[in-house]
Amino acid sequence: MFLTINDIKDIAAKMVEAMKIDYSNFNFSFFRRRLTYCFDKLNVHKVTEFNDMLSDATKSDAIAYYMSVPATEMFRDPAFWRALRKRISTHSASLRVWFPDVVDSKELFSLLIILEELGLRQKVSVVVNSVSQIAIDEIKSLVISNADDEVNRSNFERLEVDAQYDDYIEKNESQNQIKLKAELLSKVEFRKCWFMNESFDKFDIVIFRNNLLNYNKQMHEKVMNRLTAMLDSKGLLAIGIKEVPVIRTTMFGPIEANESIYGRLN
Repeated sequence: MFLTINDIKDIAAKMVEAMKIDYSNFNFSFFRRRLTYCFDKLNVHKVTEFNDMLSDATKSDAIAYYMSVPATEMFRDPAFWRALRKRISTHSASLRVWFPDVVDSKELFSLLIILEELGLRQKVSVVVNSVSQIAIDEIKSLVISNADDEVNRSNFERLEVDAQYDDYIEKNESQNQIKLKAELLSKVEFRKCWFMNESFDKFDIVIFRNNLLNYNKQMHEKVMNRLTAMLDSKGLLAIGIKEVPVIRTTMFGPIEANESIYGRLN
């Protein structure tokens, strides 16, 4: 279905009002691509049909789900996870980790497996925000696709740890799926809320990789201010390598510059 610029702007305004997510300040080309994908997945053929769906809680949740972009693999950028693992391993006190915007399990389970490997899972509390209950339910199922199993295993091996990837698999559900061990989620709290609407809290580590590119320049400062406010004064912020230009030098300084891990300057 072809959407005009006016169609897209009108839809964005209606989505903001109905879903309380500021899609109007998403990067325009990104928003258009995701909207087209969403129309296709939900079999929508008319703008009016889509607008009607916004008033239905179940359908609007599906819209939020398809508007989000899932991660491509577990332990993506193994050097990043090695660097983060090293930082986490030096903490003797309990930690709080925040994933502000999650649509699938790959980044979350990557962290949880590392915590398990370090013997720190019970000492680290993890909070996950997602705009979609569908996404939360999928993560809680502990089921992951077997399609990326080869690359997941390869990335895991590059972590250079003593554990085995299979140590965290409960069973094979089918040829296409595997299920991870349930205890991985024992210290995880899920919140169905857009992170910009979240009440203020404090975290030691914020993992927000490859999300800033989804927003326009006007939104970057708002997002960074929110992440800064939610980060402990000695906390760490992890972003994507391509998102480094968005980091204001007055707010953050590099801790692991090559892996885009930053610390607050104030």
